[in-house]
Amino acid sequence: MLQQNHDDYQSLNSPLLSVIKELHLKQYLYLSGFKKNKGPSPLSMLVDMINSIFLGSNLWRASVSSGKGLFNSSEQALYRFMSNIHFNWYLLCFYVGAYAMRNIRTFGNQISEEDLCLIIDDSVIECPCTKKANNCTWTFDHNQMKSVKGYNCLQLSVTDGGSTLPLGAKLLASDEEDLIKKGKLKRKACSTPRTIKKKTDGRSHGAFLKKESTQSKPDLVLKMVKLAKKFIGGIGYVLMDSWFFYEPLLKEIKKKNLHGIGILKQDNRKYHRLNNKGHSIKYESIEKLAATVKHRKFNDPHIIGCEVLVAQTLNETFAEGLKLKVVYLRHHTDAKKIIVIASTDTSLSAEKIVKLYARRWNIEVGFHIQKSFLGLNSECQSTDYDSQVAFANLSALRDILIEYKKRTEEDPRAAGVLFNSISECMKEIPLAEAVDKLLDMVDDIPNELLKSGCIDKAHFQKAKEIVFKAIWKWYRQLNDYVLNFMQRCRSEIADLLLKVKKHKIRLKDAVPSNSY
Repeated sequence: MLQQNHDDYQSLNSPLLSVIKELHLKQYLYLSGFKKNKGPSPLSMLVDMINSIFLGSNLWRASVSSGKGLFNSSEQALYRFMSNIHFNWYLLCFYVGAYAMRNIRTFGNQISEEDLCLIIDDSVIECPCTKKANNCTWTFDHNQMKSVKGYNCLQLSVTDGGSTLPLGAKLLASDEEDLIKKGKLKRKACSTPRTIKKKTDGRSHGAFLKKESTQSKPDLVLKMVKLAKKFIGGIGYVLMDSWFFYEPLLKEIKKKNLHGIGILKQDNRKYHRLNNKGHSIKYESIEKLAATVKHRKFNDPHIIGCEVLVAQTLNETFAEGLKLKVVYLRHHTDAKKIIVIASTDTSLSAEKIVKLYARRWNIEVGFHIQKSFLGLNSECQSTDYDSQVAFANLSALRDILIEYKKRTEEDPRAAGVLFNSISECMKEIPLAEAVDKLLDMVDDIPNELLKSGCIDKAHFQKAKEIVFKAIWKWYRQLNDYVLNFMQRCRSEIADLLLKVKKHKIRLKDAVPSNSY
């Protein structure tokens, strides 16, 4: 277990502070290359950035809000922090997410006894109004069915059936210069701003990110899966949609002792139907095979049938093909259509394949939460690629903290409701701290009077008694609204009622017992 120095958290304010402590963010910041020689600590600046989304839609709005006093760093310092080319934001998010899932599984409150699953998916981060940006390229958006300016956000998540935690995000861009040379692209999406002259050092993490951004998705997926397999035990399956579910990637995943589960594309690709001896008896498209499959009764009424097929590419022989357990399902809206789910683990039952694949929808929900509440695709307005990567992983990190808080505290509230609750709590912190500081200043009046010579030591205790009675009278005469507010502060933040009680304990020797 990593050791934690709790003194480092005394100056930090956040409703998620207990979760931040429990997940050892300070240690993982160090392991991810977050180091500073002067100024506020990386932990302090990271907590400021986590808090910013709860105070406003972005850092600028948060900095001009009533919660500005909560930040330990200036707005410009935080922007520099997010654009630092030496910080590995993906590794930080991965470490925290992996540790959170390992910790969740030690609680003994898993709602599923099945193996852990990895989920891979991507989503477009659109920058429509950008004319000058670093590494911003034309990206095809499947929702709009057209190319848009922006980045392709590739994200890997881990789920146990109850909680789904992102393990970092990578922003991909097309190699536009190569596409222009080949005549496949007429012009670049954006020009590179003259102000961006970083990355001259090829050894920096920022330079590595820029090179990595033009790599193929399958290559990056394999790297991400390999890292997850190394740090998280018990992973059995990788869930993916039809874009990622193709034979070469599935074979590489199998080499890592994992199985892939996903949807088959209903295109012109053909598959071998096998007999009892494993010999090919029919070689047809998945649509034609589905029409002639033997119908059986399953516990799930949506399942039409299942069988084992062999997927063979053009450069392979039948013996080199990949065996797939295929499940045919009725479409939920169109009776004429079918959905085909396949698994490389042929020992699974049809029901279990469908049940495991249903978990893939959790990453879609995760993207929705991150875009709607946690700043993905809206928080970062920078033209710097490093900043875009940092903010994408920051939104994933916030998602981890909120999901972990929900799971460990068994909070039944939805993510959006919990986000709004944290936002309200963050806005109440400045008022609570202001009241506490006021109480400290009033409590210190006798000491100041003694120092200035206005009173002597003989009258010092009497002065403290008078001050305490005034504080306590104010407290008892508060109206219901303020009392309710203070009660809410007690449960959500630094417990204002206990701070008032502190004054009571501090002066108990100066006040007769019947005053209470």
